[in-house]
Amino acid sequence: MIDCIIEKVNERKGAYKLLQQQKNKIKESLTIERQQNNYTCEALEIIQKLALETQEQLTFHITDMVNFAVSQIPFQAAYTFEAKFLIKNNKPACEFFYVRDGQKMQPKFDSGGLLDVVSLALRLSLWSLKKGKKSNIFILDEPFKHLSDDLLPYACDMLRVLTDKLQLQVILITQKRDFENIADNILHTILEDTETTIKAL
Repeated sequence: MIDCIIEKVNERKGAYKLLQQQKNKIKESLTIERQQNNYTCEALEIIQKLALETQEQLTFHITDMVNFAVSQIPFQAAYTFEAKFLIKNNKPACEFFYVRDGQKMQPKFDSGGLLDVVSLALRLSLWSLKKGKKSNIFILDEPFKHLSDDLLPYACDMLRVLTDKLQLQVILITQKRDFENIADNILHTILEDTETTIKAL
């Protein structure tokens, strides 16, 4: 009987030791998981901070170039441009606004010349951010088609300043003669019946 009790005690001691070992392994595992969780949280904070800094730099770069372009054209009302990064549907997004007299407005597709200037400046600023550019040539087809004729000389000067600053070559297709003043080379196309002739001016 005593032998039976001793055997059961020894079995229980063995089971207790096994449970203690399992408990220690679980504790170690929990400690490692907590450390990994802390590292993950720290990494996430670093990524979020870098993303915010990158967004601020992008915002500055984009708005700086667009506001320069808009400031070169004497529109009837003074506009500035703002870009705001936000999260929509769990994805980063960017919204654009015009600001006039402290009021924010969404860009409208019928806003004519202002939209022409802003969209060109946006394309140039985004192109300038691209790494590993294969070409510094931009082809523009009537980039200021909604801009009134009296503002075209200002648009010409603005385009020249930006393309010089970005070391960008532009092939500009237009019917507006104002751009001849800033062109290095001019090709004139003439369509007669079904035949097109190109002449260097």
